[in-house]
Amino acid sequence: WHVWMEVHLTVDEYAKRFEEKNQLQDGNLRGVCGRIIKGSVPQDFERLSDRMDKKLAWVIGPDGMQKLLGRKDDLDLLFEVGHDLEWIQATLKAGNKFKLVVFPELDCHPATWDNIFALMEREYPEAWSRIKPHQLELSSTPYHVIQSNFTEFNIKEANLQGWQHPSFLSTERFTQMDDPSLGYVRAFLMNEVGLTHLFRGDGMTQNEKGEPGIKEFLIANRRIDSFSTYHLFDLDILDLTNETQLPSPS
Repeated sequence: WHVWMEVHLTVDEYAKRFEEKNQLQDGNLRGVCGRIIKGSVPQDFERLSDRMDKKLAWVIGPDGMQKLLGRKDDLDLLFEVGHDLEWIQATLKAGNKFKLVVFPELDCHPATWDNIFALMEREYPEAWSRIKPHQLELSSTPYHVIQSNFTEFNIKEANLQGWQHPSFLSTERFTQMDDPSLGYVRAFLMNEVGLTHLFRGDGMTQNEKGEPGIKEFLIANRRIDSFSTYHLFDLDILDLTNETQLPSPS
């Protein structure tokens, strides 16, 4: 019987291991969290989310940061945190790059449906009255069922195209709707908060094959220089083709 001990690393100690792809084999990592940020100009990497108006940001907890140390390559990181190939390709095509920011461990909200609803009520009070009636359906209805039965537009396509798509729902657009359907509410959560079609609602990421990845969390969006210390890594994501394969299970 093996007792796993907690191994506390500083941001600098983790950064050294990350650069060396030096896995932590014997123990459970504590002390650091992180986030993968996308952007096309330096200002995009000043906050956890590149959109200044975004109120929430997804972050990786210590257990996920430990798993990232053993990555095959930097693309593997994007799949691990729950991004799909189509979104990655569209993001790169739009001229974006990816960086990983590492910062000290802090209290985060596990990305469960219950916490999503609590955060929406607190951070988006102007939208909450439109979300609240759909709580049970949102948490119990698979994404593909919502897409097929409760909306007349492609939620993923609108999210990929962003503001120029007429059905992309910013907070302003969403709150102008008197009684949005379940499909429109789910689209708003994808567009504004980042609940993609792969969102499970149990606090874990998953890839396109349905395989669970790492624990995922949400915190308030903030400037990265507001942390006592941080480290920003450039991620080397090559141009992708449609033939790119998802990483095989480790």
